[in-house]
Amino acid sequence: DGPTSLGRRPTNDVVCRDLAVSGQHCVISCRVAEAPEIEDCSTNGTYINDVKLGKGQRQRLSHGDVVSLTKQHEDPALLQPPRVQFRLEHRAEAASEPRLGAAAACDDGDLPPTSLEKTPDTGAAGGFAQHLLVQEQRSKAKITGELLLSQRKLVEERRAVEAAAAELRRLRQQVDEERGQRREVEEGRDRLASEVEALRAERRELQELQAAHEELQRRHESADAELQARLTRCLQLEALQEELRAEVGRAAETHRRASQQHSELLTRARQAQERAERLEQLVAEAERDAERAGEEEARLRRELEEERAARRALGDAEGLRERLAEAEAGEREAREALDVATARRAELECEASAAQADAEAARSAAR
Repeated sequence: DGPTSLGRRPTNDVVCRDLAVSGQHCVISCRVAEAPEIEDCSTNGTYINDVKLGKGQRQRLSHGDVVSLTKQHEDPALLQPPRVQFRLEHRAEAASEPRLGAAAACDDGDLPPTSLEKTPDTGAAGGFAQHLLVQEQRSKAKITGELLLSQRKLVEERRAVEAAAAELRRLRQQVDEERGQRREVEEGRDRLASEVEALRAERRELQELQAAHEELQRRHESADAELQARLTRCLQLEALQEELRAEVGRAAETHRRASQQHSELLTRARQAQERAERLEQLVAEAERDAERAGEEEARLRRELEEERAARRALGDAEGLRERLAEAEAGEREAREALDVATARRAELECEASAAQADAEAARSAAR
């Protein structure tokens, strides 16, 4: 009753020297009136009837189960070291206490243990024969042990060769990896060289960009100064615009007043024109009156001449004087009328000239 540990370490209950066995490979727990239970503690696993049991897994065992600490060989035709296996058997006197069979010595099966059998004593010949039999059996056992030891050494040497081959493969792989790493390093060096060249080119570009940035900054500063100047100019222009708006307002007011004045001047011009036309009519009438007065004067002169002729013809001095006085009075009246018409004509001409001057002034003011 209790756990039984199997493994390569000397502290285990069952010690197996095989290199494929872990330090503590598995643990078999036995309890009264219960089937034994096995728990795997190895790296490569434990096989129950060639079925793998993973690390940390548990399984109940039955009578006749074969517990293998190493895996089955993939190619049975090749010479391989024997597997470490145990067969579980229950004793008749204590079914709850299993017994583990001996470890397998080779792939052909278990080797039976060598035992010394007693034979009946038949005298000296029988004793000598028995001695020879014992010596033969001991020689067989010794040879068997040496064979097992040689086979174990051969297995160990084969494993050492395999380990050396694996180490060689590992070293070759490392060499290949180192070569690959060297190639990668060389490629990385080439990449770094190209990157260095690219960085240098980028540095030159950066310097050029910095110079361009400084130039742009200077231009920006000059543009800012110009913008400030333009803003100042804009403010001045806005102030001037306000002044111009005020002037425009004043000009509009002035224009409105001028329009009113123009309207008034046009009205006055029309009135002056009308007055000039009336004056022209009056002048025309005065001219007609003057013409009539001239005609009347001419008529009176003709009458005076006729009267003179009649006076000379008649010789009547008194009548002639009266007629002459009447003719002279008529002539004086005609002259007075002519003078009045002439003065009226002069006044009308002055008024017409003044009206025309007013009209011209009104037209020029309107323009």
